[in-house]
Amino acid sequence: MSHFVLHLRMERKNKMKKILSAICILLLLAFTACKKGANPDYEQTFVQEGAVWSPLGFGGMKLRLMAEGKADLLLAGDVYYRGTYSTMGNKIIVKIDQQKYEFEILSHDQLRYDKTIILNLELKV
Repeated sequence: MSHFVLHLRMERKNKMKKILSAICILLLLAFTACKKGANPDYEQTFVQEGAVWSPLGFGGMKLRLMAEGKADLLLAGDVYYRGTYSTMGNKIIVKIDQQKYEFEILSHDQLRYDKTIILNLELKV
């Protein structure tokens, strides 16, 4: 074989390696991006800081995030309202019927509602 044919074969192999590498990187980035804003596969409950239970019910706000984008919201008392949630940037948006509630994500274990109400992740014992 001539030197020219060997050169073409090597060039084709290198081009294929670059294409495969680019495809792998794109797939990895796509999966990583999807996970970042994904809904948890486990339940997370956030409880209003300083709120306590009384004979009339809970004296604060509670937000339960569940798999598949489901959410339960307790505004006070003992009735949870079922809705859905999604994440957008540093916000969790809960929709219940026609109402929309926005929570700012402060950290992995703390949210803020309406600029004044802090909710902390409830630790399971």
